[in-house]
Amino acid sequence: MDMTISNAENHLEGAEDLSMSDGTKIEFKQSNDRVLFVFNREDLSYFIEGRFTDRYTLKKYMDIVEHLAMSLREETTSDSAFV
Repeated sequence: MDMTISNAENHLEGAEDLSMSDGTKIEFKQSNDRVLFVFNREDLSYFIEGRFTDRYTLKKYMDIVEHLAMSLREETTSDSAFV
């Protein structure tokens, strides 16, 4: 799995949407043996690419990306400084 972080807003053309409970929209698109995810948080965008295997299915990738997005939301809304 690869992740790229950018300070420009990004979107995937022809992607499906996965909406989280906090309103964050995660776009995803399957292409052959790969899956692509993009979500925008604050002033950053996150582009994640994964390759399907027996262990890493679409469901597994969705769980990972949702967890990451929720963790980033908690981090950006927290009053604590980086430790």
